[in-house]
Amino acid sequence: MLEDVVLIYFTGACLYDTYKTSPNGNMRDLTIASINNYKTEGMNYYANDRIFPGKTVIIGCREMTDQQNENLKYSGVNVFTARNIKEERIEDILDKAFQLAVEKTKGVHVVFSLGFIDPEYAPGVSEPKFDGFDETIVTTIHEYLVKHIDLIVGYDLVDFNPLRDEDRKTEQIAVNCIASMVNAAQTKERLEKLEKSTST
Repeated sequence: MLEDVVLIYFTGACLYDTYKTSPNGNMRDLTIASINNYKTEGMNYYANDRIFPGKTVIIGCREMTDQQNENLKYSGVNVFTARNIKEERIEDILDKAFQLAVEKTKGVHVVFSLGFIDPEYAPGVSEPKFDGFDETIVTTIHEYLVKHIDLIVGYDLVDFNPLRDEDRKTEQIAVNCIASMVNAAQTKERLEKLEKSTST
């Protein structure tokens, strides 16, 4: 287990099924459970390292089956649903998620699924789920991530399906998200180099 890394996964789908609970046998349903090695032992073929469930945060899921809910309950994963986001400030939820990163860890690995966004704004995803979030929330999240770039050790943007996109709306959001993170990472690298050069 990679107990020294926190995983924050923004997604509209729960993605916490096992081989037995997946309704259609789609391996995508096992995504986060396999990262935690929660009853998905066969996935070890693809990667041996796993992130501890207690250091995993799922943010934004809108649909959850009883079996997924049970898996999450017994695994110990931290979950903030779409309803939680609508009842609280997204910044407060992010504060809670990042609090895990200061507890004896190397940092946070962020995965941002475009399925987190409502298909009205981002239709170009594999499995569109309505009642999602608009670009304002996405911008707020990435502004928060940029401010905390020192704690972030990795960033993935996933679930872009160009065949479903309309007028390149999803593509533009994806480009903006990646650009903000790349710019922040480059700025961080330049500052680190400058700090090293001035300290020698």
